[in-house]
Amino acid sequence: MAGPFWRKNKDASFAVLLSVVESYYHPETPPDGGAKLHRLVHRVGHEHVSSQVHDIPKFLDQLRAAIADPSQIPGDALDDAADFEDGSDEAFLARVWHDIYPGRPLPTADSGNGDSRAGPG
Repeated sequence: MAGPFWRKNKDASFAVLLSVVESYYHPETPPDGGAKLHRLVHRVGHEHVSSQVHDIPKFLDQLRAAIADPSQIPGDALDDAADFEDGSDEAFLARVWHDIYPGRPLPTADSGNGDSRAGPG
């Protein structure tokens, strides 16, 4: 059965990021995916619950890395996962970041990848 590489190999580069993006941003998912992801990240970060489906700390690490250098994500995998219309990988990743952390600047290598491990502000 053919399918995206991140479904076949959970250890593949950016597999967790792509899986989360597909779960919350693909057009076949409910339109409030960003808000749901925000709530999940908040619960994991502040209420110390764990997600039964996604490794949220690993997702956040991969999101930071992808924001720092989107070219690390293989081929068109990000667009395949989300089928986004933001115009670029960078714009889409910024939207995901701001859905999770409204009002926080994007993480950069110089800023230590943002102060986001504590969860949404």
